[in-house]
Amino acid sequence: MGFKKVLTVFISLITISAILLIAIPGIPPDIEPESFNIEPPRNLEGWFATNTILDEAELYFENGVAGIESLAVLNDDAIFSGDQNGNVFKITGKQRAVNITQLKFPCSVDAVDDRYRKCGWPLGMRFTDEENLLVMDYFGGMTKINIKTGQYENLIPKGRPINGKIGHVPEDVDIAKDGSLYWTDGSTTGDFFTEMVGQPSGRLIKYDPKKRTNEVLLENLYFSNGVSLSDDQEFILIVECGMSSIRRYYLKGEKKGQNDVFVSGLPGYPDNIRSNGRGGYYVGLTAPWNDQFSMRVHLLAPRPMLRKLILRSRHLLLSMIKYLRTLVANNIYLDILEEYIIQNGPVMNFGKLPKTGTVVELSKNGELIGVMNAKSGNVHSISQLTIGKEYAYLNSPFDSKIWRIKLEKLRRMQ
Repeated sequence: MGFKKVLTVFISLITISAILLIAIPGIPPDIEPESFNIEPPRNLEGWFATNTILDEAELYFENGVAGIESLAVLNDDAIFSGDQNGNVFKITGKQRAVNITQLKFPCSVDAVDDRYRKCGWPLGMRFTDEENLLVMDYFGGMTKINIKTGQYENLIPKGRPINGKIGHVPEDVDIAKDGSLYWTDGSTTGDFFTEMVGQPSGRLIKYDPKKRTNEVLLENLYFSNGVSLSDDQEFILIVECGMSSIRRYYLKGEKKGQNDVFVSGLPGYPDNIRSNGRGGYYVGLTAPWNDQFSMRVHLLAPRPMLRKLILRSRHLLLSMIKYLRTLVANNIYLDILEEYIIQNGPVMNFGKLPKTGTVVELSKNGELIGVMNAKSGNVHSISQLTIGKEYAYLNSPFDSKIWRIKLEKLRRMQ
C-alpha cells in the first residue's frame, strides 16, 4: 500500500472516530454546547499599556503555601487571608501572622484536579462585622468564622443542591445592608476546563440568613467568580472569567431583576472585584489576554462541535490513564501525560502562564479608568486588590505571597 493510501486510510479512521465520538450519546460530558462569542480585549495605549506601577509593590507576607485567593482588611495591621491547606490567618505586620483556624471540611477527591489538595481552601472573603469573617471554602461551602475564637459555622454546605443543582465552586460573597448575602457558584459541572469549553453553569445566588434559604438570581454564567455590591446597593456586579467581562444585576429601580453587561473586552481573565474607595472598582486579572497569551477559548466559542469533541477526547484520555494505572503503578510518563492534560494541554496552555500582573480600575459606570501592570515577574497573576487605610494589598491564587503598595502610588495616574 502506497503512502497516499495509508494517509487516506488514517485520515478516514480519524474522521470516523471523531464523528462517532461526537454523535454517540452518553459519553461524558453528555452536553450539547451552543455557539457564543467573546469580545476580544480592547487595545491598550499610552500609560495604560506601558506603566509598571505594580512592580513598586513590596513583598509583605509569605508563608510557603500556595492558594492565597482572597483577603479581607480590617485595617493595615489586621489583614485576614487563607491558603490551600485550609489555614485562615491574621497578618499583623510585615511577615508577622497568627493562625486563626484551619478549615477541615471533608474533602472530595473525585475530581482529578483535587487529588493533591487537603481539606479546606478559602476563596472569597468578606467581613460581616469586626468579629465575623465570611469565607467561601472550596471544599466546605459558605462558612462564618469568629476571628477571636477561631470557631466556625458552615452556613451553606457545598454538597447541598440549590434548585436541583449542586454547586462545585463557591467563589465569592458580598453582604448587603439588610444582611442578605450575595454569592457566586462558579460551576455546577465541577471541572474548570468543562466549564470554559462546554456550556456555562455559573450562578449568582442570594442567601437569606434569617430564613436560611437560597434564591438563584442568575444562571448559565461563564465561570462566575468575584462579586461586589455598588455603593448605593442599586446593583451587584458579577465577574464572568470565561467572557473576560463583568455582568450587572439590578436589585432596585425600574430594572430590578434585569441584567446587562457592565464592562467587556477586559485585557485579561478577571477574578475578584473590590471597591476602589472612590465609588468604582479594582478588578484583578489572574492571566493576561494579549498577543503573547490567551486561554484560546474565544477561538473555540463559535465552534460547538469542536468543543464537544475536545471535551470527550479529554475525558477518554483521562479514563485511559486511570485504567493504565491499574496495570502499571508509579509510571512517571503517565504522571507527566496526566498533568499535561489536567493543565489543559495545548488548549488553555496554563503551563505557559506569563509572570505578569494586571489590575484594572473601573468607574461606577463601568468605564476603564486605570490599568496597572507588573512586568518584572515578582508580582504576578493577581486575583484581587484590596485597599486599606494607607496601603493596597495584592494576592495570587498561584502563589504564597501577599504584596502591598502605598495607595498614593497606586493612584498616581499619568
